[in-house]
Amino acid sequence: MDAYVINLDKRPDRWEQMKKDWADYPELNLIRVSGVEYNPGRVGCARSHLKLVKYAKDHKMPYILVLEDDARPTQHFKKLWKRCLTYLDNHQDEWDIFNGGTSYLSLTKGTAERLTKLFFKTDWAYGLQFVIYNEKCYDKILTWEDIPDKLEDRPPIDVFYTKMFINLVTYAVFPFIAVQRQGNSDILNMYTDYSRCYKHTAEKLKKIMNS
Repeated sequence: MDAYVINLDKRPDRWEQMKKDWADYPELNLIRVSGVEYNPGRVGCARSHLKLVKYAKDHKMPYILVLEDDARPTQHFKKLWKRCLTYLDNHQDEWDIFNGGTSYLSLTKGTAERLTKLFFKTDWAYGLQFVIYNEKCYDKILTWEDIPDKLEDRPPIDVFYTKMFINLVTYAVFPFIAVQRQGNSDILNMYTDYSRCYKHTAEKLKKIMNS
């Protein structure tokens, strides 16, 4: 399956790391796409995702798999990837986005509902390092460009997807199949390590998935 990887031209090191991280996973064919550089970085991130959503729409793609260049597979990827695709295909009309590794899940501002032993849906999740966009949400996502606020005042793209804005239906898997690699973030311009975020989110999900 083609996986479109957002990578800034100034960060060939991250592209090389992506190829190393995913070298043992022939299930994915990594395709590098030049990311949109903008200050603040969250705007460039948003426009990079929109660039690929527009590409998918223009090419009449039923879905598109998008990876950010800090995505790394977990030990669960090989076992669960085909099951993810089968489930998504069988429920294609029900979801807008599939998230392979939710770094933050709000149960106060949003909701999370167990679907099966592996899958849940939510309306308030952050983290877009490994996502599949369903064609039925392309137009909604592209409305980010229509927000009247200045670019720097617009919401981060993952916040835009929540019930606060366009309320996309996110289907996700647990255990996670891909998480963010620690390192220097081009969005935040600082070293980031989201391992605690994933651990905290996993604790929430264990309660939901075992209910």
